[in-house]
Amino acid sequence: MSDKLLTLIQSLSKQEKRYFTLFAGANREASNYIKLFDILSKKKVYDDAVIKEIFKIINNFAKT
Repeated sequence: MSDKLLTLIQSLSKQEKRYFTLFAGANREASNYIKLFDILSKKKVYDDAVIKEIFKIINNFAKT
């Protein structure tokens, strides 16, 4: 399933990615969705362990 999400995000046009970011950005609770979207849009291959590690680092910085 995660590979399908990566494929979907990478298939979006530049305008579609911008629209998603603006739409999700209007909702403060969606900040993790935007972070995940940004990470996946830059990845070539989905790696669950790397993404989990990135979110641990982000959450640690947010707490300090």
